[in-house]
Order: sequence, then structure tokens, then C-alpha cells
Amino acid sequence: MALSSSMNMMVFPCLLVAAFMQAPALFAQDFDPVFVDFITRATKAMDAGHYEESRQLLHKADSVTPNTAIVSYEFGYSFMLQGKPDSALPYYATAYRHAQATDQFYSAYASALDDRGRSDEAKTIYDEGIGRFPASFILRHERGVWHARRQEHHKAVDDFQAALERKPDFAPSFLRCAQSQFAIGSNTFWGLIEAEIFMNLEPHSERSKNLASEMVDVYKKNIVFSDKGVFVTFSADAALDADGTTRIHKKSRHAQPYGLGGFEVPMMYSANRFKELNAKTLLMTRIGFHILYERLKVDSTYGQNPLFDYWARVKEAGFEVPYHLWVFRGVYPELILEFALNNPGRLAAFEEWQKQNPIVITKDRPFLRNRYD
Repeated sequence: MALSSSMNMMVFPCLLVAAFMQAPALFAQDFDPVFVDFITRATKAMDAGHYEESRQLLHKADSVTPNTAIVSYEFGYSFMLQGKPDSALPYYATAYRHAQATDQFYSAYASALDDRGRSDEAKTIYDEGIGRFPASFILRHERGVWHARRQEHHKAVDDFQAALERKPDFAPSFLRCAQSQFAIGSNTFWGLIEAEIFMNLEPHSERSKNLASEMVDVYKKNIVFSDKGVFVTFSADAALDADGTTRIHKKSRHAQPYGLGGFEVPMMYSANRFKELNAKTLLMTRIGFHILYERLKVDSTYGQNPLFDYWARVKEAGFEVPYHLWVFRGVYPELILEFALNNPGRLAAFEEWQKQNPIVITKDRPFLRNRYD
């Protein structure tokens, strides 16, 4: 889109044994309390690094209630923690085939296979697990990671979206989906939205802070200034020529795909006020984007976007500038320092407000791409 200057692994922790034991629908038997005690003590021992002790306790559990899936799984997990994946694989193989198996058993086995270079076998296990547990979000996510590692980013995005359909607030799928979209290099507006949702779901992690540099790169690649005006290219679904003609490349139930009408149009007109993209103009472009997003009633056309709903809450609370500074805290520390010196206490007040007012992503309020086009 152009505007002329005149017109415009995943790694799983040990199973929570108590929760596992309290799922009678998974089993045709109740577990002996002595068995539960041995399993609980075994998991505590392996978490403390006492692997031989944990396996002795697992053997005792097996003698009380033989041939359970959880004992096989925990044997495998103890070897993985000890750094002996080859010893873990036979136990994982037994666990995932068991009638008591869960989707986590498939994921653990596939991840271990992939780590040992047996990638094709891992993919087969993911596929089988999804067939057995179609509601599993974790298997979809892990298969997406498998695809992403092989640069199969379109397939990865499909799996991450499927994971989010099943668990709408699963932060790792937002992160991975954004990064795969950035790697694809087109329709990066989806990735920007998903990356920022991830930041808000995981606000204090280092990977959230570090993600800002990837976002800035995307903004810089897709907002380009020239003597003819500003060119905005976040969406490959449509383009707006300098004469105002719209060329649609993707079918949508709306007059314009979301990437154009819901993102590029307000972004383009906001950016057109400036001659370059730097720390301050990026901040002001985002703020202006949201003003136009609301004036254009984008939500009325395409449906509510939980990220931009959150922007509205932030603005209403009086923290619009601190919020946008926070998003890019890993890239523009000097701008944050300047703001802090001129506005004592505002950043701390925002961070306190943020703790009490997290973004809302639920089954009733998800962010799924297929809802917008």
C-alpha cells in the first residue's frame, strides 16, 4: 500500500501426579494410595536430582500396580532429566502406546525422538497423537515447532493457529506463530498482533522483552518513506495504488481484507505525518494508528480485536505512552529513560496497573485469524 505525500522443546515438567490420579475417566481402575505415594516420592526425588532413588521408588510403584502408563512415562522422564535420552526412549515408547496414555506422552516421545535426530519418526508420532487426541493443543503446537525448525512456516502457522483454537491463551503459540509469520515475510501484520499479544500474556519474561527487536525490524521493512510519500506493505492480501485504486488479492467476506482495511489503512495515514521511522515516530505512528482504528470503526466491520481492545483500556487508564514505551523497552531504553526523567513515577504506575489489568484472551474472546476474513 502506498500513500502519496499529497493524499496520504517445548519442555514438559514432570506430570502433576495428584491431578493425574484424579482423572478417573482415563482409567478403568482406581490407584492404590501406596502406589500414589511411591509415584509422588519418585517425582520429588528426580526433581531433586536423585535419579537412582526415583527409579527405585518407581519400581516399587510398579510392584503395587503393574504396567501403568505413568510409571513408564516417569521412568523415561527420569532418564531425560539425567541426560540419557537413549535410555528414556524405550520407556516413552511403552507409555504412548498404553491405553492410559495422554497427549503429553505422545509429545514427550516425539520431542525425544526429534532431539535424537529421528525427525521423521517424531513427525509420525505427532500425527498419530493428533489423530488419537484431536482436541490436544500441545500436540498441534509441538508439531508446529517441528515444521518451523524445518523452515516449513506456512504449515507451522496452521498448527499454531489450531493450537490457539483449542487453547486461546497459550502464549508460546502466539510467539511461535508470530515468528513464523515474520520468517514468511508477507502478511506480517498478523505476526505483529500475535507478538504483542504474547508480550502481554508473558509481560516479564526476557523473550517477551527481546521480541521487540523483531517487531521493530518488521515495522522498518514495511513502512518505507520516499519523496513520493509513504509505502506500507504489511498485507499481501490487497494493495492500494497511489491513485486510490484497491487491488484485492484474497477473497474476504468484507469489502477489504482485514490486513488492508483493519491494519494498513490506519497505519498508512498515521505514518504519513512523518518523513522517517525512528523511536519517536514509531511510537507516534502506533498511537495515531489506534486513533484512526477507532474512528474508522474497524471493530464494527471485522469484529473485536482483543489486542486493540486492550490498547483502548490502556488509553482510558491514562497509560497510552508508557504502554507503547514498554512494548519497545528492549530496543529503545534511551526513550524510556527520557520519559522517566520527565514523568517521575509514571512508568512504575503503569507497571502496577498492568499487573492488575492483564490482557483478556479467552474462548469467548480469542484472537484467531479466521475470524477476521
